[in-house]
This record gives sequence, C-alpha cells and structure tokens, in this order.
Amino acid sequence: MLTPDEIALCEQAAVICPSFHLRKSARAVSRMFDEALQPSGLRSGQFVMLLSIARLGDPTYGQLARELVMDTSTIVRNLQPLQRENLIDLVAGPDRRRKTVRITAGGAARIRQAVPLWRKAQESFNSRVGEDRWTRMLVDLGQTLESVRGY
Repeated sequence: MLTPDEIALCEQAAVICPSFHLRKSARAVSRMFDEALQPSGLRSGQFVMLLSIARLGDPTYGQLARELVMDTSTIVRNLQPLQRENLIDLVAGPDRRRKTVRITAGGAARIRQAVPLWRKAQESFNSRVGEDRWTRMLVDLGQTLESVRGY
C-alpha cells in the first residue's frame, strides 16, 4: 500500500509528466484516426507506416526505425501484417543482410483508398483543435522531438 505522501507524489507526477500527457493525447488522436480509416482496413499506425515507406522510397529497417523513432524489432513486428496483406515487399539488399521495404501495387491502392478517409479525419481534427493551434503544436512537437531524440 502506498503512503499518502507517495500517493501525492503520484498525483503530482501525473499532472506534469510529459510521457503521461503525450501518450494520452496520442491514444485519443489515434483512436479518432483508426475509426476514420476503418473502411480502408488500415489502422492509423499502419497508415503512418505505409506513408513513411512511400515517402522514404524503399527504406531499410533502420531508416524506417529512425524516421518513426521506433526500435528496429518493433518495426519488423509492425511490418508483418502489412506483408501478410501484400501491401509491402521485403527486398534483400546487395549484401543480403540489409532488407529494404517496398510498397506493392496493393499497398499503393490501399494508400489511395485511405487518403480521402485520412483527409476527412484531418479536417475534423483541425476543426476541433483549430488549424492555427495545430500549426503551433507541430512546431512545438518538432522542437520537443529534436530536444529529446537520442537523449
């Protein structure tokens, strides 16, 4: 059992902890986009993964991990459902140890299907949060990421 002082510390930490608040916000936003993307058969994390692969142009696992600020093992695990659905291909590199990730024709079609759903969710998000506020938050989040990346 925690003492009253320990409980007070827990309460204080919950009020000021960036991890606590960023995770809560991320879960709420992800839920909103998951619901919007449901007709495409993608979850928001899968959509972000596909967009990142397309944007980076056949990235290695390591490049994708750096882009998404994830461990390589998490990247590998998150790519498996996309590979099972034939949305991506894993291509052996010249030395066969480095694999690159490539969007398939099916993956490109799924992105095309999901983008209008994403746009609608983005518009809804912007109307709830406010475009100006979101623009400021993007700058703040980018600066925060740069400040803590590789801590």
